Amino acid sequence: MRTRDLVARVAEATGTKAKDLRQAVEATLAELGKALDQGQTLQLPPLGKLMISPRKSDDATGPIKLKLRRATEPAQRKNSKKEALAEPDEAS
Repeated sequence: MRTRDLVARVAEATGTKAKDLRQAVEATLAELGKALDQGQTLQLPPLGKLMISPRKSDDATGPIKLKLRRATEPAQRKNSKKEALAEPDEAS
């Protein structure tokens, strides 16, 4: 996906004109890039958690490796609320 594609999708989703959104989308992407350059972990629901894997070298201009942990639906979470085996008023 390119920036113009993202702008078009956001414009469609929000009902805003693309030309009005372009500056905000570009500024958002620039800030996300700065955060990644600083090694920050990004938690952006519903996208998920974006972490930088440690680099093997100290080359700040080289590629970085990112890990994205996608958010799951509440019904799919491992730590979701467990269903009781009996109703509260039933004897166990």
